[in-house]
Amino acid sequence: MPRKKKQNGYFYEREEKAVSDYNKADTFEEKNKIYSEILHPALTKMVESIIRRYRLYIPDEEYDLTFTDCLSFLMVQIEKFNPERGHKAYSYLGTICKNHLIFKIKKFKEEEKKYTSFESNQDVYENDENLTEETDFLGENSFFDDLIINTKKRIQFMLDNKKKFGLNMDEYKIGSSLIFLLEHWDDIFSSNMGSNKFNKATVLFFLKENTLMDTKEVRKNLKKYKDVYVEIKKKMLKND
Repeated sequence: MPRKKKQNGYFYEREEKAVSDYNKADTFEEKNKIYSEILHPALTKMVESIIRRYRLYIPDEEYDLTFTDCLSFLMVQIEKFNPERGHKAYSYLGTICKNHLIFKIKKFKEEEKKYTSFESNQDVYENDENLTEETDFLGENSFFDDLIINTKKRIQFMLDNKKKFGLNMDEYKIGSSLIFLLEHWDDIFSSNMGSNKFNKATVLFFLKENTLMDTKEVRKNLKKYKDVYVEIKKKMLKND
């Protein structure tokens, strides 16, 4: 049986179209009308739902401030959405919203640790070679940018030659979503490059939302692309 499309209760075709119409609008009046009548109610529910569903409450910050900040952040990022790539605004905005909140919590905890036990944390950092090496690697933006570019090229090659690589429909869908993800990496994940674990979690969340697959299905159909990523990364580190 065909997989039944999930209904989220507040973001349907009308809202998807409104995102495109908002970005195409030439005047403030047009944008304001679309935002007030369609986008604001939908995005309000999206932000509220994500905060409560994932319990992404910012420590020492009033809920109203967290909500307003996240909604404002979404309205900045919404203009970067391109519907012609075949992906849903719902997935794009939902991922950005969740990432923004997680990053704020992560940043708060990091600042709190620095304030309460700076010297202790510094000793742990300096004595842990693995941690130091991983952090240094992730901090090298040029290396990471090249890794993203090379991975994207290889995945696109696989998609263009799906029969040669034996890609089934679900694998192709995952690959297409990965291309979109990598092309918009800075927009979607710009705030969380400091943690491999966090990146893996947000990639998984994005793919689940964008393909409507569950976690097990995503992991299964992601394997070929994960192998490609690991292979490219090893070669780049060897040649670096």
